[in-house]
Amino acid sequence: RPPSALRILPSFDVAEARSAEIISVANLTQSWDGDVVLDDVSFVIGSGERIVLVGPNGAGKSTLLNIIAGRLQPTTGDVHVARGIHLGYLDQSADIPGQSGTVLDAYRQGLGLHGQDAIDELIRYGLFTIEDLARPVSVLSAGQRRKLQIARLLAEQPAVLLLDEPTNHLSFDVLTKLEHALAEYPGPILAASHDRWFIERFAGRLWEVRDGRIVVHHGSPADALEHLSKAMPASSMDVS
Repeated sequence: RPPSALRILPSFDVAEARSAEIISVANLTQSWDGDVVLDDVSFVIGSGERIVLVGPNGAGKSTLLNIIAGRLQPTTGDVHVARGIHLGYLDQSADIPGQSGTVLDAYRQGLGLHGQDAIDELIRYGLFTIEDLARPVSVLSAGQRRKLQIARLLAEQPAVLLLDEPTNHLSFDVLTKLEHALAEYPGPILAASHDRWFIERFAGRLWEVRDGRIVVHHGSPADALEHLSKAMPASSMDVS
């Protein structure tokens, strides 16, 4: 049987949450040893919003995603996530749980999947074969670990996607499948990326992280990138 198309199905009723404030960030500041990375950042993300963050390495994009995901406590400020909303987070580092176990062990860790159900779910999208499931995670390439992260993300059925450099380590065929899945995803997406190919095809808005603040650019991400490329040196944007 041919593999199914990648689909990320949110675990909430999109219609009911259409006008809701899904994520609210208020007066967020993050500093490291006196070096301010995020400076009094505030914004609201509603249902169906699609936002891509751009900026040079160290600008604070990953820090912001980690704070929203609850992995990092801010120096000051608050993040509020609407009741019952599960956040799906794709880490840029391709780290996954269960590094000492097999692919199947790592996939089902914390997901409540067991036996044949876990096997069927893992192989249905064509990211892995039945032979791959017994392979130790420790021998997987970065690309294979990234595919395992994506498989876990699909199984979690998140209501919001937080994606940190989602195209890292992906082959073109998997990247194309992921792009289609994101295009069909009905929930909010907040992504950070340096990948111009991904940014220009991302159907949403572009926010620039600059000097600790969020600068909102209007128009499509492709148009905003074109404007930024003319206004700033390429090294300042760090987009390729």
